[in-house]
Amino acid sequence: MNLAETQKLVWKLITAPEGVVKALEENPMTRLPIKGDHRLSAAQRLDIYANMYFYRIRDALKDDFPRVLTLIGETHFHNLITDYLLAHPSEHWSLRYVGKDLPRFVTTHSLRERWPMIVDLACFEWELIEAFDAADTTPLTREDVAGIDPSRWSELVFRPAPSFRMCTFDVRVDLPSYDPQPVTIVFWRKGLEVVYRPVEPIEKDLLTRMREGATFGELCEIAGEKLASFFQTWIESALLDRGA
Repeated sequence: MNLAETQKLVWKLITAPEGVVKALEENPMTRLPIKGDHRLSAAQRLDIYANMYFYRIRDALKDDFPRVLTLIGETHFHNLITDYLLAHPSEHWSLRYVGKDLPRFVTTHSLRERWPMIVDLACFEWELIEAFDAADTTPLTREDVAGIDPSRWSELVFRPAPSFRMCTFDVRVDLPSYDPQPVTIVFWRKGLEVVYRPVEPIEKDLLTRMREGATFGELCEIAGEKLASFFQTWIESALLDRGA
């Protein structure tokens, strides 16, 4: 067995969903590239690396979903991630993407019966990650707006920043009490910080239309004089993209 074959075998064994021993039982003819001794068998030695692999992923997901962890506790979180990785093993070299399917996974997990808000909470935390990792942009400023020819305003199309996200939840996941009431929350990155806040129906409609390419004139038809207040808030909070 050459080096490349050895590396592939070790990788296959340490990432086996049910562990090294189970993988070897299913493939009894596999020849391990390491030897055991009186303390540990070859399989037990490899299991050390397999455990390290799992715990590294679990700890990364603790960082990505700290509120889910707080909600259900260490033991339930450990078991949840075990179940999750059996169904969705990591497929990317970066740990950044390992949790992408967790919000969908918890919709059918047994923990949802005890903590119904776990779905919204997992979605909320993943949106924070997505907003933080979105493409950089230069936000639209007051100075940019001051330089716009008044005759062009009605035809202008403004766009939210690339980091902008908007989701509707069944639970107020932005509050510590997790009140059971629907809420729409917008997320975006301001500098190196992800900010978020709930929005009322009219602002949700405006942001949806703006993201779809509505002109400023069309937005005015929806909100009238209220649009000026919303627009000022968007400018001050760096929500709009200067390149739009």
